[in-house]
Amino acid sequence: MQLIRELERTRDETLKCFSLDHRDLARTYAPGKWSVGYILHHLSDSETVFFDRIRRVLSEPRPVLWVMDQDAWAKGRTLRDEFDKTAVHNEHHLRQIRLALGRPAA
Repeated sequence: MQLIRELERTRDETLKCFSLDHRDLARTYAPGKWSVGYILHHLSDSETVFFDRIRRVLSEPRPVLWVMDQDAWAKGRTLRDEFDKTAVHNEHHLRQIRLALGRPAA
């Protein structure tokens, strides 16, 4: 399944970024933009929220999902939609990290 491969690819590339030195973590992809370190914090926070949402959807009979578009969920948003959104979100920020580090696009 392509989505699983994409999530695994972005996970593997992201994990490698956590071993960057302080100089690389301080780099930005453009003036005034987030540093690589800040992007990594953002991705970690986003993943924590996402996994909390998954646990709630799977385990609670009437899950309460904080800070979400309730209308979209009521209209049939699926966990697949959330995984797709996560894959796109990860790739977006990895492009920023690659740009900050002067690395070619994947």
